[in-house]
Amino acid sequence: MNVAAQRDDAKSMLTLYRRLIALRRAEPALEVGRFELVETQGEVLAYVRRSRRGESDFLIALNLGAQPRRVPLPRPHASGAIALSTHLDRADERIGGALELRGDEGAIVRLSA
Repeated sequence: MNVAAQRDDAKSMLTLYRRLIALRRAEPALEVGRFELVETQGEVLAYVRRSRRGESDFLIALNLGAQPRRVPLPRPHASGAIALSTHLDRADERIGGALELRGDEGAIVRLSA
């Protein structure tokens, strides 16, 4: 698949990369925030990018396996909303208590108190 074909595909790799870049540029925590590893089970890598006061914190979670996995939201956060998923189909989905990741899915969650 070439760039011309991906440009018009809302679920293409090009679209994912463009949205990732735009999100990173728009959110200070994703550029200069503190990094805190989150303890997980199975084939999941997760960490939090902490912001300065008054800005959003983000949970970044990657399910590197084929089976669905659950990632508890880190304290003190009780909820959040998906800012971006690698499947490009969960934007603004509300999360309470834990993030459910499908197999081979990554997600960036804007955390709230």
